[in-house]
Amino acid sequence: EEDLRIIHDIMISGIEEAGGRINKIYHSPHLERDDSSLRKPNTGMALQAQKDFTEIDFEKSVMVGDGLHDMEFGRLLGMLRVFISPDSDPSNLELSDFQFKSLTSFAKEC
Repeated sequence: EEDLRIIHDIMISGIEEAGGRINKIYHSPHLERDDSSLRKPNTGMALQAQKDFTEIDFEKSVMVGDGLHDMEFGRLLGMLRVFISPDSDPSNLELSDFQFKSLTSFAKEC
């Protein structure tokens, strides 16, 4: 947990220096075998965030991720899904709405 807090602090610092803002960070401390509603692709964390920030509209949200669980999470919530992968495997396109080779290339398109 302490290591994760340090990573979050560094990330928030960088985002704020770039003019961005993070309202809250959610994470699941559970292992996959725990079958927690908080672990992706389950939607527990997203639903908690929506309770905390009632203006969240999943159908107007974007899930950007590099894993299949990320894409399934986005699908379950009706989000637009962007898959980040250096591999241009066409089967990944079935799981996502868009695919980019890197987060940087996606950001440049926005």
